[in-house]
Amino acid sequence: MRNQVFKAVGKQVAYGVARKQLDRGGAFDLKLGMALLKDARVPAGSKMLALGIGVAAVAVFDTLEIPLEALIAFLLPVLGVGINFAVDGLQYVTGSLLLAAVLLPRLAPPQIVERIRNERDRVLVPATAPSAR
Repeated sequence: MRNQVFKAVGKQVAYGVARKQLDRGGAFDLKLGMALLKDARVPAGSKMLALGIGVAAVAVFDTLEIPLEALIAFLLPVLGVGINFAVDGLQYVTGSLLLAAVLLPRLAPPQIVERIRNERDRVLVPATAPSAR
């Protein structure tokens, strides 16, 4: 009984914490990061830096998987190699994009990030101060 209570409460607590971070404006706002990757106002240098860090991080994770990949290739010689290539390719593409989306709001100029965040929330902010007549 006690384990069931801890399990139910633990799931609710974990879901609440994750929801706060994944929601709009949280530390891991993937939708904002993807919007920044697509937007032309974000400098290409910031995008390339975020993607480069993402690729490097995925490469580090991939090297940690080498013993497991060797075991799979040994147990399933032909099929294991094909599966390994497919998984690695998917891992490099999706992993790099997701990590870049998490990092880009911190690497892009803050004014642009705030403007795009406001546009996504449909908050109208003038681009420049109106001239006095």
